[in-house]
Amino acid sequence: NAVGTVTARDVADLPLRFDVPVQAGDTAAQAAERIRAALRASEALTGVYAVGGSGNKVTLKRLDNMTKDRTLGIAVENGTCAGLVDAPESADTPFWHNALTPAGGAAVLGDKPGVFCEFGDTLYYIQGGEIWRIGPDYSVSAVEPYVPTVLINARPDLSDSDDGEAYNLIGTGFTVKYNGDGSTKVFKLPQTGLAPNPVTATVGIAVEPYTQKLTEGAGITVDRQAGTVTFSTAPMAGTNNVWITAHKYVPGAREKITGCTVAIRFGGEAAGVTGGTRVFVMGNPDYPYHYWRSDLGLHVSAGMAYFPDTAEEVLDQNSDPITAAAKMGEQLIVFKENSIFAIGYSYDGRDVYYPVRECHSAIGCDMPGSVQLIDNRLVFAHSRSGVHMLVSTDNALENIVKPISANINALLLREPDLKSACSCDFERYYWLKAGRHVYLWDYDATPYYNYADYDKAQRRLAWYRFDGMDAKVFCPLEGALCYGGAEGIVRLTRGQNDFGKPINAYFVSKAFDMGSPDELKTFVALYPSFSADGNIRVTVTAANERTDDFK
Repeated sequence: NAVGTVTARDVADLPLRFDVPVQAGDTAAQAAERIRAALRASEALTGVYAVGGSGNKVTLKRLDNMTKDRTLGIAVENGTCAGLVDAPESADTPFWHNALTPAGGAAVLGDKPGVFCEFGDTLYYIQGGEIWRIGPDYSVSAVEPYVPTVLINARPDLSDSDDGEAYNLIGTGFTVKYNGDGSTKVFKLPQTGLAPNPVTATVGIAVEPYTQKLTEGAGITVDRQAGTVTFSTAPMAGTNNVWITAHKYVPGAREKITGCTVAIRFGGEAAGVTGGTRVFVMGNPDYPYHYWRSDLGLHVSAGMAYFPDTAEEVLDQNSDPITAAAKMGEQLIVFKENSIFAIGYSYDGRDVYYPVRECHSAIGCDMPGSVQLIDNRLVFAHSRSGVHMLVSTDNALENIVKPISANINALLLREPDLKSACSCDFERYYWLKAGRHVYLWDYDATPYYNYADYDKAQRRLAWYRFDGMDAKVFCPLEGALCYGGAEGIVRLTRGQNDFGKPINAYFVSKAFDMGSPDELKTFVALYPSFSADGNIRVTVTAANERTDDFK
């Protein structure tokens, strides 16, 4: 017999041991089938893993998606069976969590693309008319909108008040703090035509607990059309001792934020390239020139739960829509289809300012997935002119945008569906999936130098082109580059194979007849020469059918 041992996460009574009746004379395939049968007989194992494989291979496949299980292993020890040797082999590919589905089912999300944003140690996803919060346990819940206090020190008839916070674009609720006078029962709200959401009031009282909460039909009545709240008993006199919370639905306000396709952190004097005190959102096809900013981070203020209606800006210098945004240095660079803008940050000790200036009025980005920060400079692409690099934001200069893709433009610009391109920066390579191919710039071996001669600067850049990679998005994970496509998630490896098969790439020379095809000849030596276009590193190995005579 042989003894099999299995270790795996979530399987009871580990390690599992199996006696496998392997017989003398069994082939490797027969032995593997006996091992598979023994594993399938274990309810503890098959409740978590499916036993499979064919030929001389035995595999375990997790029944549900999950994070990578580094404890998974199968070992086979020889018992009375001689000649059985296990050769464990791992695909070394991560497993993935179940699809993140919010309450209400996947239909809530719809089929439009969304955007992820990490802010305040929390991952958010904007899509499907909501801002979703993804917890550490991969639970999904809609963000509860912050309820701002829009007026303070208000008289019951609103004849006098002080401004408070701005209304929240993603929520309907608002609060007004009044100064009770001890006699007035009717309090006027700053909005009419209120939403049907419950109206509540909190009033100060003279005895513990010194506050009392009132609801409709239990202390207050509401005229939603007129926007008034009537108390059954006049609240006592005081300062900001009457709080009323009501709701007003503004058509289209929430969709301004939830329809955005770009979300990026920015702002704050101490923020680095990846940090920021607020989230800027933009790229809404219904509001193509607009962008908005959230409240301060969650640990300081309401964060992504609050988008003030006063924090809206418009880039309407031309009719092109905003397509992408990325940080470069201390500025937020906003791309339109044919222009580039830079947003700065300034704080005077009281107020925060975000000054905007145009960097370039003739070149922009209509391939939003192409934008990457490469050696502190932004690289981006346009479907008409190829890949470019933004080397400065000084709008006094006309040559702050440099072309870098002359070596591949003849192929790149013929690709279909360029505006759906995706890209990533991984191990000092710029990867650009455009159309049917992936284009790779080795900027470690051939960085861009700002020559006055554009052609010379571009010719020295090493670009590669790959096919067979149907990437919709790239994702670096655990030291490897993965991409997601129609067939699932693929992990790139450094092995000299392609999905386990040899890479089919070779060169066949012509027949050398020296101008006399009818005569037999003897070649004493053949000296091939090779050249590479650009600074591409190539290793050449030559061979023929007579390896014993080959030099």
